[in-house]
Amino acid sequence: MAVFEAERPRLQRLACRMLGSVVEVEDAVQDARLRWRKIGGPGRRPAAFLCRTVARLCLDRIKSTGA
Repeated sequence: MAVFEAERPRLQRLACRMLGSVVEVEDAVQDARLRWRKIGGPGRRPAAFLCRTVARLCLDRIKSTGA
């Protein structure tokens, strides 16, 4: 979890640029954290995995709202 917490500010900035809503940002980052925990954290390039996961979660949220 230390890796995730170290990346959290970057993930929040990424989600904020994509979503704009603080509530949506926190939800997307929390969902990424749950996915990270479920797989036990990837061994190679964890920052890339987390950024990609947050970006995809944000895109899913944008698509679902029709924005």
